[in-house]
Amino acid sequence: NEINADGIYIWTSPVDVDSKPAFYDQFNVVLIVEGTVNINTNLTPTDPNNKKSLAIVANQINFGNTTTSEEGLFIANTIDSGAANFGLKIIGNLITQTTLTKNRTQLNPNQPVIFIVFDQKKYIDLLPYLSTANYDWRQIQ
Repeated sequence: NEINADGIYIWTSPVDVDSKPAFYDQFNVVLIVEGTVNINTNLTPTDPNNKKSLAIVANQINFGNTTTSEEGLFIANTIDSGAANFGLKIIGNLITQTTLTKNRTQLNPNQPVIFIVFDQKKYIDLLPYLSTANYDWRQIQ
């Protein structure tokens, strides 16, 4: 309810994502969580032609056992893929500093347990919030 524009948002308590947030298809958001994020729903856009980008930065990100597909940049010290007998597809990127726990299995050994489709558009959309612009001005006479 509090996210109503593009930008960086900080939450100080654990976050449980049990349904797709209302802002997901509407704004480019970097969500910084001081704690754990539990994602228990598939975060995929409703309209593939009007995608917005999401980055979640947290100490720990846990994907639920029923999730199959997520779109966004997921950055954490520790990431847990959840325990399921099917794969997890990430469109964007998955970045961990220390631990990636892979408790998922795949019935077909020729299919990956975690499949990441790198999407550079998510970085471009969120570039104003993930970096700073430097300018070198010179006066010309």
